[in-house]
Amino acid sequence: MNDLSISIATLERLEFFGFLVLVTMLVRIVIAISVHPRVSLLVATVTKGSDDFIHFFFLLGILYLCFGFIGFLRFSPTYDNFATFEITLISQFRLMLGEFPDNFSENLLLAIFVLFFLAAFFFLMLNFLLAIIVGNYVEVKAAIERQETEQDVLSDVASSLLVEAKRIFLGWPSALRIIARLQEQRAKLSVGVDNLEVADQAWSRRSRVKFVRHYQRYAFLATKALPQRITTLDTAVAELEEHIALL
Repeated sequence: MNDLSISIATLERLEFFGFLVLVTMLVRIVIAISVHPRVSLLVATVTKGSDDFIHFFFLLGILYLCFGFIGFLRFSPTYDNFATFEITLISQFRLMLGEFPDNFSENLLLAIFVLFFLAAFFFLMLNFLLAIIVGNYVEVKAAIERQETEQDVLSDVASSLLVEAKRIFLGWPSALRIIARLQEQRAKLSVGVDNLEVADQAWSRRSRVKFVRHYQRYAFLATKALPQRITTLDTAVAELEEHIALL
């Protein structure tokens, strides 16, 4: 009998450990897929609205406990759904899911309590939560639309695999090495074949040409011309007067 009890306890611990492992894997999967802007809408929305969510759930908890105390103190002698404070909290959760107390309409005070509870949580708090989610989602979505380098997830995966293959077969340096070397240079409006030599002295010109051609097909990497500034005689005189006034 003792061996059976030990085996059951061990099995329960293993099941609990397996549950923790599965939850950890779920969290890791969500974090991993949030690398791409399009797929990270969920994580980005929650992260951006974290402050609003914290205050919302704080207010939700206070209201929930207040209603729980009211229901327990008033209806515990009469209804089993409010027999203890813990049962009252569970009954309120069921009420949020649409499960009403038995014969609640026969008691005017209980009916008023149920109506106020539903008004506070189902109509007000639920809509507040939806407003927070939608508001942050719209902002995250707009930020993604403004991001020039973003593509759909399949195109980005295909582009990453293609770049990695070309890096291996054409001898391109790693992206981190190229970025680090270019950041050490003085500010430039564009980067050409000759500028890329600083990333690796052994990087052949032919390979650098193919590297530039590969990235030229992206519109956001195209060379942008400086806006032409047209200076009239009146503007030149006004600027000269400003400079003289500062002397």
